Parts: sequence; structure tokens; C-alpha cells
Amino acid sequence: MGKGGMSHGSAGEAKDGEEENMAAWLLGTNTLKIQPFKLPPLAVGICGNDVHFLKTLRCADFVVKEPMVIGHECAGIIEEVGSEVKKLVPGDRVALEPGNSCWRCNLCKEGRYNLCPEMKFLGAPPVHGSLANKIDVKPLITHRFGFSQKEVEEAFETSAGGGNAIKLRLHR
Repeated sequence: MGKGGMSHGSAGEAKDGEEENMAAWLLGTNTLKIQPFKLPPLAVGICGNDVHFLKTLRCADFVVKEPMVIGHECAGIIEEVGSEVKKLVPGDRVALEPGNSCWRCNLCKEGRYNLCPEMKFLGAPPVHGSLANKIDVKPLITHRFGFSQKEVEEAFETSAGGGNAIKLRLHR
């Protein structure tokens, strides 16, 4: 397929005591099959786009023409980094932006990479998604975050505080 590696062993087969990376492959309309996907544990959400791909093999202008791994809303833990990576280290917890822009066009250079005309998305043909145990994320944008009790409480306090302030203003 050229966008990632489908292993040819039987499902669940592991090398050197490692659990094999399994993924949800979209094979046809309403047809998902869990089978091996060779790559680097993460958490993935199911989005409306994934449901469209499952039901119709398409979402907007993206059409599934061959089996692919779906999913694009994910977070995980960095296992290893390449020699060019300077801001992330193994063990960092990250959330991924699903879009991968060109970084060459004017929009990307201006910092508006979300508008890049060459944007490719995780889980949208022809790019494999993230509904797998592990994925390879080069060179997607990652956002580091923590899972400590304090970090989670601070995130909820900020959200709750903003929500309460908005409610108060709307009810005045």
C-alpha cells in the first residue's frame, strides 16, 4: 500500500515477546477488520469522519480506494525520536494534530499551516490513520501535555472558570 506496513503474519503473532500492533483496517463499506499494522501505545477517538468512511467509503472529497487504517484524533506516549527532533523525548505524552502541511507554501511560512493547500490528514486517503496500538508520526505536529492529578485539575478549573464566566455574562 505504500503508506504504512501491513504485516503478513497471522493476527496476534509477536516477535521477541512483544505484542503485535493491531489496527482497525477499513476494507469496504461497513467492513472493518482487526489485523496487524507494523508501526510504534496511544488513545484514539472515533469521529464522524470515521463513521462516514465506514458507511460510505468516503468523506467529502476523500474516497477510500484500497484498505486503510482509519482514525485521526489521538494522543500517546513518545517511544523514540529521530536525530532531527529537538523538543520531544521518549516518554513525553502528546496529542497530535491530524493535519500534515507542506511547510513550504506562503500560508505555512506565515504560520497558517491549517490552510495549506497540500494538507494531508491522518485517516483520510491516502494516509493511514491512528486507530492502532502504535503509529509513526513524522512529521506531524505534536502538543506535549501531562496526566498528573494537578495538571488535569488545572485544565478542568480553567475550563470550568471560563464556562462560569460566560454563563454569568449571558444571564445578566
